[in-house]
Amino acid sequence: MNKLLGSVGKGGKNIRDDVELIQELLNRNIAKLPDKKKLKIDCRVGKNTITLIEQYQKIVVKLARPDGRVDPGGKTFKF
Repeated sequence: MNKLLGSVGKGGKNIRDDVELIQELLNRNIAKLPDKKKLKIDCRVGKNTITLIEQYQKIVVKLARPDGRVDPGGKTFKF
């Protein structure tokens, strides 16, 4: 697995390679989410990417308050 260098999502650094990594990881885990609509890997943080991060945080990570951001070494990335 590649290493996440900076945060991705709301208020994140959103470095192109990091965004691509998170989009790919979300797509690999799409079966765990209700919508099951894959992201277009465009290396940009838009509404769809943030929504999927939040869904993942709520459903898989079980965060009470999803923040729409994935941080290196953070709970969301570890899941």
